[in-house]
Amino acid sequence: SSGPMSLGEGSLAEAERRKILAVLDKQRGNRTRAALELGISRRTLHRKLQEYRAQNLLPGVE
Repeated sequence: SSGPMSLGEGSLAEAERRKILAVLDKQRGNRTRAALELGISRRTLHRKLQEYRAQNLLPGVE
């Protein structure tokens, strides 16, 4: 069974990741504007992106 922080398809964490990446794309990578639109701090956005990068969950990023 997968835990609450699992990034499996359909999970809350996966939905959050997709939303963050969609807003970042919409804001053309501007993290300050993306954080404002998402209602989170720029630091929180940065931390989440670091987590995704560590788990190889960022498309097109090595």
